[in-house]
This record gives sequence, C-alpha cells and structure tokens, in this order.
Amino acid sequence: GGETYVQAQVVNINLDGGQFKHNAWVIFNKWRREPGQILSHSSAYYGWNPNAKNVSEHDLFEDVFRIMFEPSPSLQEELYHKMKHLDILDKEYNVAQIRAKDPRLISDEIALEWANKSDPANIHNPYTAKRHMDLMETVEVGEKLKSLYVKVYSNAIECANNLTPGLPIYIASDTDFGEQMQTISNYSLRVAAAENSTGPLHIDNGRLVGRNPKDFYLLFLDLYIMERAKCLSYGSSFGMFPLHMRWNACSLDNRKNDCIASNVTEG
Repeated sequence: GGETYVQAQVVNINLDGGQFKHNAWVIFNKWRREPGQILSHSSAYYGWNPNAKNVSEHDLFEDVFRIMFEPSPSLQEELYHKMKHLDILDKEYNVAQIRAKDPRLISDEIALEWANKSDPANIHNPYTAKRHMDLMETVEVGEKLKSLYVKVYSNAIECANNLTPGLPIYIASDTDFGEQMQTISNYSLRVAAAENSTGPLHIDNGRLVGRNPKDFYLLFLDLYIMERAKCLSYGSSFGMFPLHMRWNACSLDNRKNDCIASNVTEG
C-alpha cells in the first residue's frame, strides 16, 4: 500500500519510437472505491468505482494490462521495425486472425492423413493426432489439410475486408500458411515471419521450456499489431484479447460468419 509503493512508471510504446508513461497511482485512484461506498454485485466483481465517468470494463482491462506488462526494449524495437517493414506503421490496416490448427477444426480424415506421414504411432487415433499436430512447430501440409487451410484463411481474410474494404490485411495465425495465402489471395496481405524460422509457437507448450525468448516474439508482435488494427476478424480467444485492450475497434468472429467470396481461389 501507499503511494510510494505504486509509483510505477508504466511504458506504453508508441510506434514513433517514443514512450508514453502512465502513472500507476493516478490509475489506482481512477478505479478505487471510496471509503464506505456500497457497490453492486457487478461493480464489485469488476472492481469499478461507480462514480467514475465515461469509463468501462475495457478501460480497466487496458489500464491493468499496461501496469502489469511492459514490453522489453528489444521487443519494442522489433515491433517498430516489423511494422515499418510491413508498411503498416502509422497507417490503417485490418487483421485476420486464424486459429488454423484448432483440433476442433481438423476432421478425423485430415488428422489421419497427417498422422500417416508425421505421427505413425497414432495412425488409428485421430483424437491424439489432432492434439499432437496442434503442438508441432511445423506441420506437413497434405492435400486435405491444404484445402482446409485455404478455406479457413480465405474466410478470415474476406471477413476482415468486409469490415473496412480496401485496407492492407495483416495475418496473425498459429501456422505460417499465411505466406502461401499471399500467392493465392488478391488482397494486400502482410505476414510477419517467425524469429525461429520454423513457425509460430504456443507459449504454453511445455516442450518449449528453455527456448530463446526471441522465439516467442511473434506471439507478442501479433498481439500488439492486432491491438492497433482498424478492424479485426478473429478466430479464437487469443484474437479476442486485443478487443479488451481497445474496444473501439470494429470486429467480427470469422468462426461464426461465412464471408468467403469468389476472388480467393485455391492455387
């Protein structure tokens, strides 16, 4: 407790290379309830001060996130240079976020096709094969899996363009198939290559303990780039995370909407 304890200076990176600092004490006073103040159940749950004007749970989420997490200098630099390289720095763009290896999307037929080449021990166990596929750094893409990927990516991209037509579309995904979509789609797609030269990694994968932290940079780059998007077509809870950080972004769940149009074809 006490002001001295919470006088943290929290960095909120700006993409011009500068920094904007939040004072944690000011944020604390913004949300704390007054002595003796009686809160409703919902307000108590969120820790809101009902007297705070023009604030929401999303304001609270962003404030707490900025206090708890400060990007390292190397991650800040990587984000700046990556967005500059992709030509989306200080420009409007949309994002298509795809959870392509979600075991719920993979049919037994596709799982067995993959297991036949990459996981022979589970050639008769599609349930386990799907989960092994999800944890792999790279996945060999057979014809059936490619057909699924093209469909899922194309739909997510189309949903993103429908939200605000004509803007560049950044691809955030759990596979590197976005690079192939750049040769298939007629849209202007932006794809950030993984630092590990293999594919996006799951940060909660116990098999990856001890890896170089930079191997996970793409995860955080995706998060911050999604948070700054004009509109977001999301396909998982990770894709929804940036919406809590910046609720004014237009969004669409590409898992629940069929947006596929004829201008994206399989190649």
